Amino acid sequence: MASASLKRSRTAGSTKTKFTLSMWFKRSSTDAKYLISNYTDDNNRALVQFGGANNFIFQSKYSGSDTAKLETNRKFRDTSAWYHIVLIGDSTLATAADRTKLYVNGVRETSFSQETQISQNGDYYFNEATTNGFRVGEKGDGSDFFDGCMSHVVFLDGVAAAYTAFGSFDSTTGIWKPVGSPSVTYGTNGFFLKFDNSANMGLDSGSEGNNLTTTGSIIQTKDTPSNVFSTLNPLVNIGTTSRTITNVATTFNTSTTAWGNLLSTFTFSKGKYYAEVKIDTVQSSNGYGGFGITDATESTTANDSIGNVSSKSAGVTFDHRNNASQLKSAGNAVTSNIGNFSNGDILGLAVDMDNRALYVHLNGTYYQISSVTGVPTSGASKTGAITIPTTCVDCVFFVASYTSDAKSSFNFGNGYFGTTAVTSAQNPDDGEGIFEYDVPAGYRALCTKSLNATEYS
Repeated sequence: MASASLKRSRTAGSTKTKFTLSMWFKRSSTDAKYLISNYTDDNNRALVQFGGANNFIFQSKYSGSDTAKLETNRKFRDTSAWYHIVLIGDSTLATAADRTKLYVNGVRETSFSQETQISQNGDYYFNEATTNGFRVGEKGDGSDFFDGCMSHVVFLDGVAAAYTAFGSFDSTTGIWKPVGSPSVTYGTNGFFLKFDNSANMGLDSGSEGNNLTTTGSIIQTKDTPSNVFSTLNPLVNIGTTSRTITNVATTFNTSTTAWGNLLSTFTFSKGKYYAEVKIDTVQSSNGYGGFGITDATESTTANDSIGNVSSKSAGVTFDHRNNASQLKSAGNAVTSNIGNFSNGDILGLAVDMDNRALYVHLNGTYYQISSVTGVPTSGASKTGAITIPTTCVDCVFFVASYTSDAKSSFNFGNGYFGTTAVTSAQNPDDGEGIFEYDVPAGYRALCTKSLNATEYS
């Protein structure tokens, strides 16, 4: 939701002594950003945010002084995972330590670098009428927007609910999972955002009809707590270039002429997977770049380990160098010059780990290897395939660039290139994911449901 948020004007709440906030979120960057705010100014506010150390911070503040504050020792740095938090405030309780409680993935958080418990019967700023209103996804003054995904955002006004109203542990896996529709009282300003209506992302699915207004562009992604899709990993910055990752960690943009590279958050060792890359801005004529797969361990070998694709033994790449594009395996060309990209071109990467074969298409037409057009469904015969080196074991998708002006967007099945939805909406056989071009039979999106069906079957 980078540069986008949801807003609702606030009247005074049912009571200022009680509230509950429950939400699922997935971070796409490790910048200090805000999840929730009820904000008048920096001296009068309630905020839920991430600090510079990736810790979770809740603050209620009146006239420049904290009435309540929790700042965790725990770090929230996993950009491949969804987190669930329940924040419960009840200042009427006699025991001070119980007045403001935080639960993370169904477990109460008890380790804080800062903990200021509210005075008995004191007021939380969450329930105040404010100048800037209640915001989801930003600080409250039009800055510091959250970059990531959210789901099942619930705010209860004047109600301190049990954390078990919003989630439960799966009896088989032991994993904390969401409750689809919590049985709770919402209160005057309470709401429930499911984000299940793409035409109205601020629709309140609770009982009060407290819809929020959208600012900027908020997209409805396939990435959910029950089925997590791969993104580009902002924690692995290989190379020396300045690069920007946006649009829920799917868009890669370079700003200096040096190697810059990113890997997918998920690895794969068997099965068949499909992904797409859209060329948003073609790199300059003297730039280098590449897309493809490689072993995850390549990321630890050198600064330019993924970007310098011509010398890597584990990589299978579409290698664009000095206006001479080639498909390569283990650093060796398997095609002659096959032309260059144009803005808007879409590459499709079909990876068959079972037969160690990669097939690449440009705008729906598969490239030829040794004068044979690639056929992803050819199985062990590997018709028109690029052979995946045996050194590529725990494989990842990657993007690399040596230029100051390249921009590209991955679609791992989320159904978007950046903030633009795919137009043709093609689905894999298992129905998990949305792509621009036809997904070959038997191939899957890189998401947890598909990985579980192949990697752990």
